Amino acid sequence: MKTKRFAVKRNNLVIKGEIYIPQSCIAKNQTVIISHEFGLNMLSTQRYAKRFAELGYTAYIYDFCGSGAGISRGRKSTQMSVLTEVQDLGFVLDYVKSLPETDCEHIILVGCSQGGMVSALVAAERKDEIDKLILYYPAFCISDDARKGSMLGSKINPYSPPERFTALGYVRLGKEYVTDALKLDPWKEICSFDKPVLICHGDKDHIVPFSYAERAKKKYPNCTVEKISGAGHLFLNQDHMKEALKRTEAFLKDK
Repeated sequence: MKTKRFAVKRNNLVIKGEIYIPQSCIAKNQTVIISHEFGLNMLSTQRYAKRFAELGYTAYIYDFCGSGAGISRGRKSTQMSVLTEVQDLGFVLDYVKSLPETDCEHIILVGCSQGGMVSALVAAERKDEIDKLILYYPAFCISDDARKGSMLGSKINPYSPPERFTALGYVRLGKEYVTDALKLDPWKEICSFDKPVLICHGDKDHIVPFSYAERAKKKYPNCTVEKISGAGHLFLNQDHMKEALKRTEAFLKDK
């Protein structure tokens, strides 16, 4: 495969990423757009992009604006929320669709953790443009966590969130992260996507419990949930990641 950089400029934002191009690339190629986790950047999604490219898909990864030590620009972490990331993914989707080599009938959104929540929201919002949805340990818990006043290790008052607070011990967030999370009802918003959905989720995930994957299966009309035995969040264990990718490949062949 080969790789190259891309940049999407919208308003005051510059969203930067990488394209993984398979050797078997044809004039119109099936495409995946992969969205990373909270507080990280596209380095965490390179492992997925490489595998999709090996399977013959053109894979796009990118940095959300205001998340992790990424290369995208135009938004501070204190201005970031799930809804701003929905906007970012929408801009990347528009860009990918504008390219002559994209098979617009076969675009797959792939999302990890918070990027999974974001991908699910965009897929529902633009369901006519998305062929399939693949979610790894999707963070459908974000709105519930906000209502409980527990945001990634920080205790906050959801009815009067602080102007600034720190999550995971190193990510500075603003009150918009909380107020935007409270606006969402993912179980109502995601279920309009009626095309094939795959969720790979570890049964030892202590950040997003496996029960959220089971609940999503009941909400989606066409959903497969693959339990990755012994896996925690992020699939840091190589065997767990390989198992998830193995089941992803089976899903793509079947669907």
